[in-house]
Amino acid sequence: MGTPKLHCYVDHSVMVRIAYRKNAVSATLRAIDEYGIWLESEELTNELLGSKRPAGSVIPVLFTPFAQIQYVIGALEPKTEEEPAAAA
Repeated sequence: MGTPKLHCYVDHSVMVRIAYRKNAVSATLRAIDEYGIWLESEELTNELLGSKRPAGSVIPVLFTPFAQIQYVIGALEPKTEEEPAAAA
């Protein structure tokens, strides 16, 4: 299996270590752009916004520049190889 590209993890849960935090945080990778990634994380939202969090059903996504990301850990289901067709 080759090295997966970051875009393989969009809409999947990942662990991200951000420079200003002591520990990695669990988040859903929502998007990737030229300068960083967009994360959805209850923990980050509470930490950064606290009581200023948007009301209602709005789900905040937080931008993190690539320069602030120390690592991303993700897991994908392994691809199974097709079984060879039975000889006729």
